[in-house]
Parts: sequence; structure tokens; C-alpha cells
Amino acid sequence: MNFEEILEERRETVTQSIRPITSDEAHALGESLFPIIGDPWRDMFFEFLSEHPEATLHHANLPDGAQLLYSRTQNRGIWYIPGTAKGIIQERGLTILSQILDDAV
Repeated sequence: MNFEEILEERRETVTQSIRPITSDEAHALGESLFPIIGDPWRDMFFEFLSEHPEATLHHANLPDGAQLLYSRTQNRGIWYIPGTAKGIIQERGLTILSQILDDAV
């Protein structure tokens, strides 16, 4: 697969799985994914939640086992593969997420 094919596969998976997630659901998700206090992965996840306390968050799955949380109002997001990788969603990804949500309306 080339980069564009991978991107299209991810876009399709996110389009099918993205949904609003409440603050309580996001916290429960974080507790289940990152149960160990002091885990830097957990810290990043909960830091993101604390930075967006009033935002409507969206959660989605990616085909490689990654998941993401996205705040449309703040236009920020994080992705993570528990125990493997984590990061901030870059500008291109944020644009795609915004477009997916626009198309869903």
C-alpha cells in the first residue's frame, strides 16, 4: 500500500467509527486503557482531557489498532496505540477529521 491508500483506509475506518464521547466515557476509556497511575501514556491522555473540559470530544478507531480523541471546538486531537505509541494529531489529520464531521451532518 502506498501512503495515499493508507490514508484513504484510515479515513474510511474513522468515518465509520467516529462518535461523540462524553467526558465520563472518555475518563472511563482512559482508566481501562491506562490503569497504572504514573504511566506517561495515562498522563498524556488525562492531560488532554483536562485541557478540554468543556469540549465535545469525538472518539474513533483506526485500522492498525490505534484510537483517537478529537476536540473539534479546540481543533486538537491525540492518537494512541496503548503501550506502543502516542502522539498529537497533526494539521493534515485535523483537517481530515473536521471534514469527516462536516460530511456527517
